[in-house]
Amino acid sequence: MTGVRWRSDTGWEGRCNECCDWWPLDHEFWYPRQGLARCRACQNLAQRRSERRIRAEEQDVIRAADRRRYRREWESERRKRERLARVA
Repeated sequence: MTGVRWRSDTGWEGRCNECCDWWPLDHEFWYPRQGLARCRACQNLAQRRSERRIRAEEQDVIRAADRRRYRREWESERRKRERLARVA
């Protein structure tokens, strides 16, 4: 929060560092446990982006493992076919 101001209709308001909007100082718009630098909406957006990035990284690891397993099985089958072809 970069500033605080008083308005007669809404009371005390704080300005979010991220979106630069003024929001009333209550738990509906601010989440003190996460800090008061960003409003609740910006905090939720940052959390969603982080979760999406983590999920994408996990998917990359899973795809790589699946690809290694596929290649390992394919190579094993190819070697087996070549052995059988040499014997016959």
